[in-house]
Amino acid sequence: MLTDRFLTLSSLIKNMSHQLTSEQVIIEIANNHPEITAYCFCTYTPLLDSTAKPFNPVTNIFLLPRSQLLAPQNPLVALKERWIVVDGGGVENEALGITSKIQMNDGRELHLTLIDFCDEIFGGEKYRRLRISDVRKTLSSLNIGKGYILYSGNSYHFIGEIPSNSEGYRKLLRAMQEQESIGQSWPEYQLEKGFAVLRVLACPDRDKPHAPYLIEKYTNTQIPLL
Repeated sequence: MLTDRFLTLSSLIKNMSHQLTSEQVIIEIANNHPEITAYCFCTYTPLLDSTAKPFNPVTNIFLLPRSQLLAPQNPLVALKERWIVVDGGGVENEALGITSKIQMNDGRELHLTLIDFCDEIFGGEKYRRLRISDVRKTLSSLNIGKGYILYSGNSYHFIGEIPSNSEGYRKLLRAMQEQESIGQSWPEYQLEKGFAVLRVLACPDRDKPHAPYLIEKYTNTQIPLL
């Protein structure tokens, strides 16, 4: 049994490099949802101290049409090369992020559900690392129906597929503040901005050496899918 378990863990570790990146996840969402005509991206400064305010101050925000997102080669890398400022020492102090804002083919501006989870929660007598089971439990508790669970190298991220209007998304962000696995601070700052942001590419110079990658596709079978 020990050998089987070891082989299983080894296989999981080996397969990490073959998982979809956040860029590929966003492209898959765009492929699956032609009714979304544009996605909103931004540049922001990732803070080394996640307890500081404001979280991840946004420096630029811009729309990317679905047609450009479905371009043949690395559309987000092309965005990074266009928008990310490199200082005189060759350091990238900004990261590229996707925002929750999207444009629909009927002209409405809606929001995709984005979540940045805590890396630890209090378990029993001490803090412990957040588990994928904690993430699933939180998503179910929030009645979130369908999306992608990713890992950023520090914590879990979630990108949902089912859009909501601004009022519905603000209500969801307030509900997130009641979830220990998310905490109050991250949703609070997203509420202040009016939209949420998640990093999509690596930013090594700000201690973010890994692009988020897919852990699993999530579906809450208790909720009708649109």
